[in-house]
Amino acid sequence: MTNRFNRFLNSLEIDPNSDPENHRLLDRDKCFTLAWLSFNRKKRTYQKLMKDCKLESFERCEEIIQELIDLRILRTARSRSVRGARSR
Repeated sequence: MTNRFNRFLNSLEIDPNSDPENHRLLDRDKCFTLAWLSFNRKKRTYQKLMKDCKLESFERCEEIIQELIDLRILRTARSRSVRGARSR
């Protein structure tokens, strides 16, 4: 993946103001991705994320991250969404 996408991945953080009710909506992939992001705070890459969380594609990573942002569990200072990072 390009550095641009990895920079976006590294800009993600867990939103401390997230509503715990939203956490019940997490499936296996979202739980693993969220845990991976919380334990790997630096030098994140999509390749590592896909390998460690056993995700089948870059598109699936994007989908999960966007869903976590939409649920307001993740946030980023650089962009409002994965789609926003793509358009840059």
